[in-house]
Amino acid sequence: MLFTSRFRSQTAVVAGVLFLFAFVILAPSANAACSVTLTDGDLIVNPIAPIVDDFVKLYVTVDPNCSLDLEGWVTFRADDSQLGQKPFSYKSSGKPEEVWIGWTPTTAKTYLIQVDVSSVEEGGIIPASLTRAVLVDVDIDNDGVGDSIDTDDDNDGVLDVNDDFPLDPSKQTDTDGDGIDNSVDSDDDNDGLYDYKEVVLQTNPENHDTDGDGAWDKQDAFPLDPSKTEEVVVVPAVVSHSNPDSQNTATTFGIGEIDTGSVDERNSEEGADETPRRLYVNAERTIEPVEDPGEDVQAVEQEDLKARSKKTPWLWGLAASFLSLSGFFLQKDHKRRKDMG
Repeated sequence: MLFTSRFRSQTAVVAGVLFLFAFVILAPSANAACSVTLTDGDLIVNPIAPIVDDFVKLYVTVDPNCSLDLEGWVTFRADDSQLGQKPFSYKSSGKPEEVWIGWTPTTAKTYLIQVDVSSVEEGGIIPASLTRAVLVDVDIDNDGVGDSIDTDDDNDGVLDVNDDFPLDPSKQTDTDGDGIDNSVDSDDDNDGLYDYKEVVLQTNPENHDTDGDGAWDKQDAFPLDPSKTEEVVVVPAVVSHSNPDSQNTATTFGIGEIDTGSVDERNSEEGADETPRRLYVNAERTIEPVEDPGEDVQAVEQEDLKARSKKTPWLWGLAASFLSLSGFFLQKDHKRRKDMG
């Protein structure tokens, strides 16, 4: 009996030690097994492409995947600002817990969203964190599509890639880049020619060099002809007639016309026609000989001199009349003074 009683007491002591060992050693090991691993897919942003000043929901899925009942907190942050905390309650071997929070971003930019998961009881769960960059966009045309992915931000029917004013539905084209829409710009290509003048000239009001020859339309005398750009200005020839008999003398007849006389090398050859020939300088700077009308240059000059001399006698008559009147008044004044003296 005594041996049996002593054996039972020792058995009870051993059982108590084993229970204490299980409570102190095994229980923490079980708690330590309760960990949460957050992946990018555990965070959902709705809508996917949020727009500034719109209400946004941030969802996170918590799955401790352990055999203990746990309670904890999910903390949401945007940049350095805490958006709030939401509790979660997990039943052992149960389904994952989904937690969400509302958020209204007031500034269009890229935010760094951070989610932290922790347990209420110390040692109940190993803390876990997740971060993701979320772009909050603007929506100029209020079509519900953020401008960063909207192909027509101002909703004017012209795609942004072809729109010089992608955020202004009243403007689309600015050819010269001066900030003025072509619809109100008086010189679309900024070449110095008003658009209405280019219509008259049949040049392109949206191309400062219509013929592509390197000269802008305003400076181009031939804006529709790429082969030439400057207009030839004909300068009148000035030739001396001091020695009419000289073999090297030519007489001018007018702008672009020169009587070459014997200057024409073809006439200086033996047996050549001695008839004076006239050269005409055309707009293309070529010299074309034409037949002389046959008038005698010296005779013309003499006739001109006679014509001028015929116009001068009235001047002499006027001078004679002036002298006669002066003599008359002088004689009359002299007689007056004699009568008074």
